[in-house]
Amino acid sequence: MKITIILIAILVPLTVFLRQYSLNKLLDELYRLAYVKNDEKGFLLQLSSLQADMLMSSKSRNMMELNYWVYKDNVAQVKKTADLIEQQKLNAEDAVALYSLLIGYYANKKDKQGLVYLEKLDKYSSMAKQANQQVLINDCNLVCDIYLNNNIQLIPKIEEIISEEIDREAKSVYQYRLAYLYKVNGDIQKCESSLKDAMENTSKESSKIKIKKILDGGCKEL
Repeated sequence: MKITIILIAILVPLTVFLRQYSLNKLLDELYRLAYVKNDEKGFLLQLSSLQADMLMSSKSRNMMELNYWVYKDNVAQVKKTADLIEQQKLNAEDAVALYSLLIGYYANKKDKQGLVYLEKLDKYSSMAKQANQQVLINDCNLVCDIYLNNNIQLIPKIEEIISEEIDREAKSVYQYRLAYLYKVNGDIQKCESSLKDAMENTSKESSKIKIKKILDGGCKEL
């Protein structure tokens, strides 16, 4: 009896460790295929493999695929995968993760579909108890108000946020958003100035390249 208890005490943690090790290895491989090698076929094959099916829930795999299609800006596949996830039973955590991703994607494209997903997200707002979930919900509302409602009345509010002591990456995001509202308000000089500030504050090379391209085009692509 004692031997059995000892074996269980050893084997259970070992099994958990091996499972987590295998999952981490799988996630690393999926990331490498999708974002390093840009191997779409390999990524999708690995994501639908028996190993992935054993180690990850279908919902997790669908969300990983959705993130990939957002990254690739494949509108048709984004819609198809989002519809598939919505057919599954979602809790508040699932809904916030799903709809915040979709709202950010469509708002950035100035596509009113983002407002449709915002309405769906609002139905889960009272169930989202964690602070980080409420932060995401609030940001989704803000993003839609900026990019889809073109609410220039937000300019003073965002200027105030930028003036506070916040993380430089966060400041860069708000400066980028503010630049858009300046453009909507017809103030291209302030728009360019805010974009330059955003480019200076971000450490992400992809963001710097994107902002420089916008500036070079006279803010027409913002």
